[in-house]
Amino acid sequence: MLKRFWNWLLGKTTVDEKVIEVVQEVKEDIQVIRERARRVAEETRDVLEAAKEVAKQSKDVVEAAKVLLEKDASQLHVVSLLLRK
Repeated sequence: MLKRFWNWLLGKTTVDEKVIEVVQEVKEDIQVIRERARRVAEETRDVLEAAKEVAKQSKDVVEAAKVLLEKDASQLHVVSLLLRK
């Protein structure tokens, strides 16, 4: 009877140790996942900032193109007036 109790107690200790080990591994995995999530969020913010900058620069390019087109149009108008004379 004492031997059965000892085997039962030994079996419980092993299971408890395994549970503690698994819990520790899960805690470590959670830390790794949190760190990855933090880095992904940081990268996402960087990408968003870059996209905003690209949009801003594309607006600048459009404005510059409009100015050039207006300048070219006025020059073409002057040339056409000179050609009519």
